[in-house]
Amino acid sequence: AVQVLLLPSGATPEAIAAAAKAARSEGAASSTGGSGLNVCAVGQANSTAVQCQLPSNLLPGSWQPVLMHKNGELSVISNQAAVGSSAFRLTLAEAAAKASTAPTFVLRPVLSDLSTQWTGVGGGTVLNVTLDPGSAAFDVNNVAANQVLIGGVPCTLDPSTLTPRSVSVATPPVTGRYMAEYWRLPIDLWSMPSFGGLGPAHAQRVELATAGAGMSWGLCGGSTRSNGPWGAKGPTALPSTVVDHWAARLSFYLRVPAGGATTLWFSVDDQVMVTVYSIIDGSSLLNRTVSNYDVNNPTAVVLPVMPASGGQLRVVLSYVEYSGSAYLRMTWDGPSPGNSAWARSVIPPQAISLAPSGVPLALSVQVNGIPAVNNCSQTSGQTSSLTTLTATPTPGQKTYAEPNTVTVATCNSFALSTTVAPSIAGPIAPNTVSQTGTILVVPVLLAAGTAAGDFVVNIGGKFCGGLQLISAAGSASNVSDANATAMDGPTSVAGLFKLKCTAPNLPAGVYTFQLMHRIWGAAAVEPQVANISMTYIPSIISITSGPFNNVSSFGGVTLNITGFGFAPMTQTANTSFNTTNPTNTNTASDPGSLTTIALD
Repeated sequence: AVQVLLLPSGATPEAIAAAAKAARSEGAASSTGGSGLNVCAVGQANSTAVQCQLPSNLLPGSWQPVLMHKNGELSVISNQAAVGSSAFRLTLAEAAAKASTAPTFVLRPVLSDLSTQWTGVGGGTVLNVTLDPGSAAFDVNNVAANQVLIGGVPCTLDPSTLTPRSVSVATPPVTGRYMAEYWRLPIDLWSMPSFGGLGPAHAQRVELATAGAGMSWGLCGGSTRSNGPWGAKGPTALPSTVVDHWAARLSFYLRVPAGGATTLWFSVDDQVMVTVYSIIDGSSLLNRTVSNYDVNNPTAVVLPVMPASGGQLRVVLSYVEYSGSAYLRMTWDGPSPGNSAWARSVIPPQAISLAPSGVPLALSVQVNGIPAVNNCSQTSGQTSSLTTLTATPTPGQKTYAEPNTVTVATCNSFALSTTVAPSIAGPIAPNTVSQTGTILVVPVLLAAGTAAGDFVVNIGGKFCGGLQLISAAGSASNVSDANATAMDGPTSVAGLFKLKCTAPNLPAGVYTFQLMHRIWGAAAVEPQVANISMTYIPSIISITSGPFNNVSSFGGVTLNITGFGFAPMTQTANTSFNTTNPTNTNTASDPGSLTTIALD
């Protein structure tokens, strides 16, 4: 009789001895012992070989099999015939060997099903991931050990859905984000280095391109210009002692909204090397080094001419700081849809992306850093026709050089598109709210086949009620507020529409307007749209003090103030007029209904 114990690779002799002691105390072999011991259930054994079944919930990783004989002696495995399924054959060793010399095997999860393989660029689409029942499992005790990546960008995992064989994730937003890598440089370096020879980055992270500042980093002349991810003395990703002699590589995809010549303008201290690549074949289209030390007179870098409908380019900015001030600012100008030109301006965040749209991206499922083997031959709900992304974009407005059809390999790749999901195509009107019942109107572009009832608008965590889609012809379709499954009117719309809704009551502040689609997640924002934020400002409708208009100057009178934009009683943002110690006794659950303030 023999048992096969499974320990993490590199287990020490002490760990092996402890596992053997636990196995002996538990008696007969089991899939998983009460102490968390992993035992490979022996099916067949003879004088030369043992065959056993791996525990059903054995986690992915590198494992070391150890034999425990009936008399308690231990043997490590000298070799193994095969590992590739849940059962494998082990050859007995004649004598025990040290743990450091024991062979190991890598157990990988097997991906068997994806609920979809394409979505929009705004993120938020729910993707259901399923592992093969006979493969290694997800780690349900360590949520962070499980990852799903699209184009190298991690999805957001929903812990409440995590089981050993399945999990739901939200696809990541890729717009308004770029990859940033940072290096410390030798203090005697005074020329642009070869970034390929710098080795692994000392720090790497995803950073946000913010509205208003656009692609702007660092300081100018010792005073804050647009800090962004670069702090008062250097990049916040590096130690605070790194002030001079450092480098950054900023990588992103740039969406140019129309054909013709677009120009990038750079102000930089000390140097930046601008490299532009084709997303079709990866070839370098442009390489230029800029060093102008003049924030008021930027240097022009003309991009390759794009197709009439615009297109995408991969841009890499290789920046180096030697000493003194450190800043980098990139703006643009060029043609826009309709052949009109836009003046030099900051690049809006929605024109920047971590990953390209309209091309297959690698999809990876990992557990404990071990990538899954893709095997979707039995994928439920997936057919050959569903592995092709097909959309009918609005000509000249939503194509951005994306093809109408993108073929993605089963389970191995994923596609992002600006055409399948809705997009915000113009400014929100009005973008300032100061009274209850304000009607908002925003232009949206919809692909063919979009169900009008699939929308939800969220502002500051509240629904924008009474949704309507108004076509160019003026016909309106009502949309449900929650779940977005019912509507009156047409069931499929496409093209340019106006979306109307009633703004929710919120305390004064600035909020983001978010358009969500039930299937495709958050709507994208067209590059020419400068701002999608909403500003709420307080307003006063009436002030009363009971039956008296005149009150004592010594206080003690309650004023009833009716208005809009007040904070709930759980917040301290309400203040009264030139009084000290105002006490907010607002009992209304909806801001703006009625706030009572006692003047002491």
